[in-house]
Amino acid sequence: CKESGEGSDEFCDCMADKADENLNDEQKEYVLAGIRGDEARATELQEEMGMENMEQVGAFMAGAFECGAAEAERQGT
Repeated sequence: CKESGEGSDEFCDCMADKADENLNDEQKEYVLAGIRGDEARATELQEEMGMENMEQVGAFMAGAFECGAAEAERQGT
């Protein structure tokens, strides 16, 4: 997250904390592949993980809005 420049340190730290709380290693790798734009690896992991794991990743990504909302509040937007 920080390497990509997609968010502030606070936003990236929030995302990392949520990932540690909610995702297994394979799911984290999938999310990171997406952030890095490694579509081939993301597709490979998606096929390996199955529907239940993908649903958990989807729930995690929906929860990321909490980090984004907190970030927007800090920035006063």
